[in-house]
Amino acid sequence: MGWIVPLILVGFPILEIATFIAMINSIGFLATVALALGGAMLGLLILRNQSLATTWSMRQQLARGEFPADSMFDSLCLTFAGLLLIFPGFISDVLAIFLLLPPLRRGLGLLWGRRTPPNSGTAADSTTSRSSAPPPVIEGDYQVLEPDDKR
Repeated sequence: MGWIVPLILVGFPILEIATFIAMINSIGFLATVALALGGAMLGLLILRNQSLATTWSMRQQLARGEFPADSMFDSLCLTFAGLLLIFPGFISDVLAIFLLLPPLRRGLGLLWGRRTPPNSGTAADSTTSRSSAPPPVIEGDYQVLEPDDKR
């Protein structure tokens, strides 16, 4: 299992270079470079604009008392997509495009198991819906303490 990460770290750049060379042979050098630069600029725009939008969405959800799990996952996916677009290469650009599509992001979130169900309501509602037992009742005595005037 420990050999998978080094294989990806070495194999992925080799695949990207091979794809870049195939694109040069297919559409030409200038068009390939233009596509790579356009993807990098698109990645920068996504990082700039979407990070602000998802941060605003998370703040609004927190103000309503909701846990912003969906917004946090979307922010993570959009940030990763922006970074993949900045990297030169076409395989990473295709992966980034998949991360930019909301239905695929939702499906990825469900597969990852980190998303809340749609319309889950507030954080308090989602915790009570998980268990059907009522909260425990704690009985006790209390005493009202009056402040001393002499102190």
